[in-house]
Amino acid sequence: MLCNMLRLVCELGHFTSRFQSKRMAPRSMIFIVAILLVVSNIHSVTATSGGALSSACTNANMFPSGHGVSAQTSPSPYAIELSNNTYSPGEEITVTLKGSQSFKGFMILALPENDASGSPVGSFVVDGSHTQPLCTNGLTHTRDFSSAPTDNLVLKWTAPDTYEGNIVFYATFVQTMPTFWVKVPSTVLQPYTATATTTTQTTTRTTTQTDSKTTMRLRSTTETGTATYNTTPNSGTRHAGILIAVRGKSCPCG
Repeated sequence: MLCNMLRLVCELGHFTSRFQSKRMAPRSMIFIVAILLVVSNIHSVTATSGGALSSACTNANMFPSGHGVSAQTSPSPYAIELSNNTYSPGEEITVTLKGSQSFKGFMILALPENDASGSPVGSFVVDGSHTQPLCTNGLTHTRDFSSAPTDNLVLKWTAPDTYEGNIVFYATFVQTMPTFWVKVPSTVLQPYTATATTTTQTTTRTTTQTDSKTTMRLRSTTETGTATYNTTPNSGTRHAGILIAVRGKSCPCG
C-alpha cells in the first residue's frame, strides 16, 4: 500500500508538470487523478472480492492482504457455531459462520488447539459458487459471495482420518475494506470418547405382620432413582408365598 501511494505521488507530480506546460483544463486533471486512484487500488479490491490470498496461509496468520489498515481489536460481532462438540475420524461437522451484521469476505481454518500457527486439519466441502479452497485444507469466499454479503453461512467440514486431539476453528471476517476481524476462534472440538455406564441395584425386603394382615414392602434402589412397591394380601388371610417380578425375573418371597 505504501508503494502504491509513493507511486501515485510520483505520477501526480509528472502529470502536474504536464498540466502546467500545456495548461490542460482542471476537469481533465480531475479525471486523470481519478484513474490513478482506481489503478492503485485494483490489487486491494481484488484481494477482498476474489477471496483471501495465499499469504494468509503463512503460519496460519489469516491476515487479509491489501486492506492497508490494522485489524479490529473490539469484540467481534461474528462467531463460529459447531453442530457437535466432539468428532470421530471421517465424521462430517456442520460449521456455521454467523453474526449480527453481514460480512462480504471470510477465511476459515481448522487448527490443532495446541498449535494455532500449524497446518490445517480436516477438509471443507467447496460448493464452487460461494467458497473456494485456501491453504490446502482451508476455505475462503469467492467474488460471487462478496457481491451478495450475508450474516449466516453454513459450511461442511470433514474430520481427518485419525484423531488429531482437540481442534479449534478460526475465521477472519471482512465487513468492509477497512473493517475486519482476524482469527476469531470457535469453541473446542474434542475427540469422541465412549463412556461405559454401570448400574448397581440393591433390593431389600421388609415383612410386617399384624393380627389382620401382612404387608410386604420391596424397595429397589438404582443409580437413577428409587422405586417402592407395596403388596397387601386380603384382610384376614395369612400369605404363604408371594411371587414378585424384578427386571423380568420371578423370585419367591415370603
